[in-house]
Amino acid sequence: ACPPIASVNVSSVTDSSATIAWTQISVDSNNVFNIWVRESGVGLDTIISNVTQNPFTIENLNSSTQYSISVQNNCIARGDSLSGISDSVITTTDCAPLMANYHEDFEGAFTNGAPLCWEIQDYSLSPSTSNATSIYEYTGTYGFYTYRNQNQSGTFASFLVSPIFSDLQDGDKLLR
Repeated sequence: ACPPIASVNVSSVTDSSATIAWTQISVDSNNVFNIWVRESGVGLDTIISNVTQNPFTIENLNSSTQYSISVQNNCIARGDSLSGISDSVITTTDCAPLMANYHEDFEGAFTNGAPLCWEIQDYSLSPSTSNATSIYEYTGTYGFYTYRNQNQSGTFASFLVSPIFSDLQDGDKLLR
């Protein structure tokens, strides 16, 4: 029988690729695999057949997108069958660098409290209160505001960090 895959791991992710590696439950001489890739919210799997490298880099992925990835042992070339499909590993590709003329009006509901590819970095300057924090966001046209519950003690700092921009070094853009 064709041995199943024991585990799949993601070792590296960029804005357009993910490198995966896997192990078989029992190792045999088979070196041919099928990789199943599914974009979150999209019903169809993309199958990359007859892969012979482990680890393997999946290319041409969309940035800022969650993917479900599984691996299947393909023993057909040696006269056997396919194994079952492994449990999925979930990964999200990085955000691609933005270019001018980018505009964020801070309207709408945000995942993790900030617009896609933006990040709230929250710091406590008092070691004893580093985990006693919650952030409340108010959004609106051209603005983003964070504040703390005034019942929390300590000194805090919150920063909204923008995505990476690829063309600010040209010196002809304004960031405000």
